[in-house]
Amino acid sequence: MPSNTQPNEILRISTNYNSVMRRLTNKEIALEVEQERLQTAIMQNRVAVETYRRTNHILQYWSEKLLRCQLAKLVKINQDLREVQTLIERKQKIIERRTEIMQEQWKYSIEYYTLNQIDMAQSVPPGDIQTQPNAKIVFNAPYDDKHTYHIKVINSSARRIGYGIKTTNMKRLGVDPPCGVLDPKEAVLLAVSCDAFAYGQEDTNNDRITVEWTNTPDGAAKQFRREWFQGDGMVRRKNLPIEYNP
Repeated sequence: MPSNTQPNEILRISTNYNSVMRRLTNKEIALEVEQERLQTAIMQNRVAVETYRRTNHILQYWSEKLLRCQLAKLVKINQDLREVQTLIERKQKIIERRTEIMQEQWKYSIEYYTLNQIDMAQSVPPGDIQTQPNAKIVFNAPYDDKHTYHIKVINSSARRIGYGIKTTNMKRLGVDPPCGVLDPKEAVLLAVSCDAFAYGQEDTNNDRITVEWTNTPDGAAKQFRREWFQGDGMVRRKNLPIEYNP
């Protein structure tokens, strides 16, 4: 009985040993497979990380390059806009200067035309005028208050005339209106005033009013202009002495 038990125990132990060894071998194989899987995963992760890093580097590179290109384009556009603005300002100054020159030319043309018309009109002697009264103006005493005497001036000529009134004593004598324009056959009523003065104590021998008249330029507006009487044009005059009765 004891002799049979020993071989069986050895067989059992051997069987258990083989079983354990097989399990250990399977475990080792599983560990090796898991280790390989982990190493593969690690390698894949490393590759992914490297790919991500490279991709990110490439994206960053192209982003910076694109940004630099956009900035360069914006700088160029800004420079172009400044150049365009400068050209616009220069063009505006040229237009303003050209407008000023045209205005000056137009002004000189009008002045030349006006002067030419004046010269042409004044090359023709002015016609006659009539005054009522015809020869003199009479004021009657007393002279301690202002006097007014009305005279009528009639354009007897066939042309429009401009007239102006002068006096030898502006402190004492006045005329209203002092100047104007008359069409042919037109008349105007003038108010000749004499302010108060000490009669017999002041010199009145040279007191008079003078009516001056000249032809107006053809096409000129019916508005008095002093330059009609300037220059070498023909101007006629009529003196109306002032007589003071005591």
